[in-house]
Amino acid sequence: MGLFGLFKKRESETVVETPKQDLTQEQVQEKVKGILVATKPRNVKYVTKNVVISDMMNENPGLYHALAGVMMSYGLHCVGCSASTTDTIETGAKSHGMSDAEVDELVKEVNQVLDGSHPAMQQKN
Repeated sequence: MGLFGLFKKRESETVVETPKQDLTQEQVQEKVKGILVATKPRNVKYVTKNVVISDMMNENPGLYHALAGVMMSYGLHCVGCSASTTDTIETGAKSHGMSDAEVDELVKEVNQVLDGSHPAMQQKN
């Protein structure tokens, strides 16, 4: 079952467990890599820093957990925040003190998830 047992979990859905302890940045990145490898991209629609966070998430339901993982790896828990319905990637990131360069890097990684080229999504041979 999915959320609170109310929705049936889709087979393609990846479940992210809530950590029982604080994780280091390296531990978070390792968890994100596992999520990204397990997630396959669908119709690619690239985003800019001006896209509203909830729109990006809702338009890419098959990549929801992978996108959330990338956002969280930057310290942004925006996907669970009520501000995500009005904040763009840039305004959300800036409100958390990120620089323009960090915002650009975040957008780059999000787009890599969307097109399947993110390093963590590459299958090892």
